[in-house]
Amino acid sequence: KHIKTNNPAAAIKSKAGFNYVKRHKRTEFIPALTSYKDGCIYSEIYKKSGPAAVSSFGYMNSIVSIPGNAGEIHAEELVDAYLL
Repeated sequence: KHIKTNNPAAAIKSKAGFNYVKRHKRTEFIPALTSYKDGCIYSEIYKKSGPAAVSSFGYMNSIVSIPGNAGEIHAEELVDAYLL
């Protein structure tokens, strides 16, 4: 299902549908596919996705923000998703 928001620049909270390990202490923005299913909003990243992965741009409809102080993101954790 499509997710609608009045302010597309605002972040929405979504559950991570992925596990992600950061290698740097800076904030990262990962291309993602955000959708509504089973009563929750989920964001999933392309299996070979990363902040510089151009191959995932055809797959995404959002960008997930991974904070600089987060070492790992586990499935079902809340993350900020920015819809595009």
